[in-house]
Amino acid sequence: MSADGSTFYFASDGNGSIGGYDIFVTRLDSETGKYLIPTNLGMPFNSKANDYMMVINEIANLGWFATDRRMPEGKVCVYVFIPNTSRTTYNYEDEGYERMLSLSQLRSISDTQNDETQLRNARRQLTMLMYEQSPEDIKGDFLFVLDDMTDYTTLSHFKSNEARNMFKQWQKRKVAYINDTRMLEELRTEYDAAADMKKQNLTGRILALERRLEEEAIAIDEMEKQIRILEYERIKKH
Repeated sequence: MSADGSTFYFASDGNGSIGGYDIFVTRLDSETGKYLIPTNLGMPFNSKANDYMMVINEIANLGWFATDRRMPEGKVCVYVFIPNTSRTTYNYEDEGYERMLSLSQLRSISDTQNDETQLRNARRQLTMLMYEQSPEDIKGDFLFVLDDMTDYTTLSHFKSNEARNMFKQWQKRKVAYINDTRMLEELRTEYDAAADMKKQNLTGRILALERRLEEEAIAIDEMEKQIRILEYERIKKH
């Protein structure tokens, strides 16, 4: 169930399935109190294999689903994607059969990453979500991804004193950002269930918090980049 309380994703191998379990979506009709006829999400979310467990994080603008396509027996792969507000229509004649087939079957992930800004923001959001891990999931005091090959888990890993001090500040801002994000989720939930008069009062708070979080996310992202730059400069000197 999505955060809006009306959009429901589920998997079924019944009518309308391409093959195996497919992901369907339905929405609650607020007037009748009943759900609309489910719609198959189609390719590339679904395939002739089993596809299921669709989850959308609307705040982070990220989605996940599991599939056993092209996987060994008993194994599954979890895809992370950026949800679109609308479906993209492709021209079959211009794209060509092989490219259309490749896109529909998710043969190449890189072919789907055609917006660098969106991809950068998604990676940042995914990194932020990683820091919400419970303490027992982190092998150290924290987890800071320096690059694809290096993770820092204690302050002693930092070679640069300036980077270490900035990291401490970044941690505090990150915690505050996560707490404010949770507060925003609570306000949105409260808004959905509120009467019209209360919704008017909540609207201003929600919009102000959304703007502040958007600005803070950019600041945190820039601060994180600066930490890496300072650390890399120090490492090069060694």
